[in-house]
Amino acid sequence: RIKELINRGGVKFSPFDIEEVLLEIPGVKVGLAVAFPNTYYGEEVGAYVVLEEGASVSAEDILAICREQMTFEKSPKVVVFGTEIPVTSTGKYQRLKLMDLFAEYKDTQFRK
Repeated sequence: RIKELINRGGVKFSPFDIEEVLLEIPGVKVGLAVAFPNTYYGEEVGAYVVLEEGASVSAEDILAICREQMTFEKSPKVVVFGTEIPVTSTGKYQRLKLMDLFAEYKDTQFRK
């Protein structure tokens, strides 16, 4: 869906590429890539993660694995953990409703 594309500094890419990597991480039940407003790049990439019961994966572990498997531009800069994901009546994930969870990072300039 075109409205879900992430536009980081003029480079547009799909959240699905990022989610494939997130879902391969042991202990991650659901991982969604979320575009959030950023002063420096227009949008930046965050990851909203629901862990499997009993899993103990840290945000740092998730970020490190993502950076190994994709470019810095595409990899999430922040991980927010949660237990529920908003869905539409047809069962599609509503990434836009998760955007506010990343509001505190709006003015952060992320570096490699």
